[in-house]
Amino acid sequence: MAAVEQGERRGPSRPLLTALLVAVLTALALAGVERMLAASLTAAERAAVVDRASSLRARLETAVNRNVLLLRGMAATIANRPGLSEQDFAMLARDLVTQGRHIRNMAFARGTVITYIHPREGNESAIGLDLAARPEQREAALRAIAARDVVVAGPVDLMEGGEAFIGRMPVHLSPPGGEPRSGAFVGLVTLPLDAAGIYHEAGLADPATELAVALRGRDATGAAGDVFYGDGGLFESAPVLLDVTLAGSGGWQMAAVPAAGWGTGRKGTLWTVRGLAVCLVAAAGALAWTGATRAAERRAVAEALRRTATVDLATGVPNRRHLDAAGGAELARARRFGHPFSVLALRLEDIGGDDAAPGDQRGAAAAVLRAVAAFGRRELRAIDTLARVDERVFAVLMPETPQAAAAAVARRIVRHFDLVGVPWRDRTLRPRFATAATAVRQEDGGFDEVLARALARLQRPVTGVERDAA
Repeated sequence: MAAVEQGERRGPSRPLLTALLVAVLTALALAGVERMLAASLTAAERAAVVDRASSLRARLETAVNRNVLLLRGMAATIANRPGLSEQDFAMLARDLVTQGRHIRNMAFARGTVITYIHPREGNESAIGLDLAARPEQREAALRAIAARDVVVAGPVDLMEGGEAFIGRMPVHLSPPGGEPRSGAFVGLVTLPLDAAGIYHEAGLADPATELAVALRGRDATGAAGDVFYGDGGLFESAPVLLDVTLAGSGGWQMAAVPAAGWGTGRKGTLWTVRGLAVCLVAAAGALAWTGATRAAERRAVAEALRRTATVDLATGVPNRRHLDAAGGAELARARRFGHPFSVLALRLEDIGGDDAAPGDQRGAAAAVLRAVAAFGRRELRAIDTLARVDERVFAVLMPETPQAAAAAVARRIVRHFDLVGVPWRDRTLRPRFATAATAVRQEDGGFDEVLARALARLQRPVTGVERDAA
């Protein structure tokens, strides 16, 4: 009887303990699920904004750069014909202006004083305007002269009305027998672009993008410049920031956030998951569900870490670590069965775009490297391994391949880029490569020696054929 009374005294504690246990598990599960889901939704939301903002940036760069690059044609003409008449200027400007969009006019300033303008009708008030005497245009004009390249100024208010970006290209004489544009400064060629038209073509205000966008860097001064489009407060709202590259010298910076604000779209999802989590944790299978979810996440993280450790993220091909491991295995297999095994090295020596600004050269080089990786994935055999081993260097493991056949592959790669080139912005790059092929030798101590020999034999850049190491 005492035992029964003792059991009755202990009985109520078991449901209480069970309730407490369920409550603790529910709280832990809710906290863990909410954190994971919130992090996942936040990352997905930000990735979507990056994707849409990158598309806007590309359209904005195209809308501006394809127009201001027309200035180089006019500047080259005047550099060789400094005595160009107003009639000849008008004829050339008419042909160039028809190639662009949103162009208000094209003008030539001898020194810094506007002398010619096309069309003249409606723009007469600009004739005789001294750019150096106008505070809002002086700095940008002098910066273009100092840079000896295109500078996109503005947006500025025009005398004839409206707001425009103004591309300016300095004109320097091209002396007979001398380097082009190496002579004395003659003046500036200017090209006003309707700002509203540029914004519209780029789609900055298109509600379909579901983005709020702002731009800063007035007069192509980048992140340090003033805000000239959109709400400047976006730059303080944890935005996605993208650099807008302009032709010539300078650029802008774009800030983008969801039009409805960060996190607006995920609140309903989070509350739904909270309710489901309560039901699942209250059931007997809650612990199993939580364990399976966490196990999957650990596998995903492990896979992401493994991929990051063995893949070059810039090109998507294997990196040096992967190459060393695969090369060691292939070397052991080749020796075990007595089969040929060669290593091909390829180094990008010149992107074929020497007239690009430093920032543009980096972008062009990245485009060429991605093109090499794409060519390798498409054209090399399934048993070959293309890897990026240095900033501009690739290596190819070629099992079952003698050195002569590897050299033939090198010729094919170089010839392909000689003939096809790499499309980039408004041009086609003709990159040059140095190549070397080497076969495994009996005295090689390991794969690192084979690879080192191939890399050491890379020679000066060639076009159309490679120079093979013996």
